[in-house]
Amino acid sequence: MITRFLTILFILLSNAALAHADPAKEAALTRYIAVMKAEDSYNAVAREAMSPFFPLVQMNAAKQKEAAEIIQSTMVPLLKAEQPQFNKVVRAAYDKHFTTAELGQITDFLTSPVGMKMRATEQEIGPDVMHAIGPDMNAVVNKAAPLILAKMKAAGMRVPLPSKNAAKTNAAKIK
Repeated sequence: MITRFLTILFILLSNAALAHADPAKEAALTRYIAVMKAEDSYNAVAREAMSPFFPLVQMNAAKQKEAAEIIQSTMVPLLKAEQPQFNKVVRAAYDKHFTTAELGQITDFLTSPVGMKMRATEQEIGPDVMHAIGPDMNAVVNKAAPLILAKMKAAGMRVPLPSKNAAKTNAAKIK
């Protein structure tokens, strides 16, 4: 699950341009990202980031569609605002572990020996990325929570009472 999440996150967050000292390496990173179709993966990452709010939809059975829209319309812009920072972290992680030639081989043929190296290094890349973005993801969730709750309450929906331990719980889930 974490490997799939990180791959989707890499694809999603690598849309923004990042200056690189080696233009060939930057081109290899950009080509890899294009081949992986970053735009198709955004919805999966957004759903994962919004999952802490799904119980709010269930609590409001009569207004589930409206509750889901409030959550999505609040979270998506916040996640997009964080995208450049996530992009830098993820790109740096792949840059750290792969050469320009290796990125080209991965793009050309993901099951080549280089593809096997990529799978083997995901255990190293994953913690690098999660350690770096975990606090940012928690900040997005914490920023969105009061906005979502206020909008849902204004729409006449039921909302839970805020928990003092919610931020700690969300941070632990991300790590």
